[in-house]
Amino acid sequence: MTFLHLFIVNNSTSNPNTNSTGIETIEAGPLTLRCLQTPTGLKFILTALSPSPPTSMDDALAEIYAVYSDYAMKNPFYELEMPVRGEKFERGVRQAVMAKEGKGGYLR
Repeated sequence: MTFLHLFIVNNSTSNPNTNSTGIETIEAGPLTLRCLQTPTGLKFILTALSPSPPTSMDDALAEIYAVYSDYAMKNPFYELEMPVRGEKFERGVRQAVMAKEGKGGYLR
């Protein structure tokens, strides 16, 4: 819910004449929040302990998006805006994060 409020504030204060993709990174104390917005407007948010390398977070988000695309979008029973639940999906997300965490140890 906190993330939703951040995006509402961002959308209400941004200039509609720009091609802004919204919030990409927020750094606050020991945490970094990184957001990947897909072309369809779906947002994936990853939090990590600072200083987490941005490329590592971007790579993890890209892999999570790929897992989502494979699992949810290829599922004929999935409907947009429906929560994605399933062991395969959760395992894929865990593996994507753990693969990047092993390279830096910061992702959570």
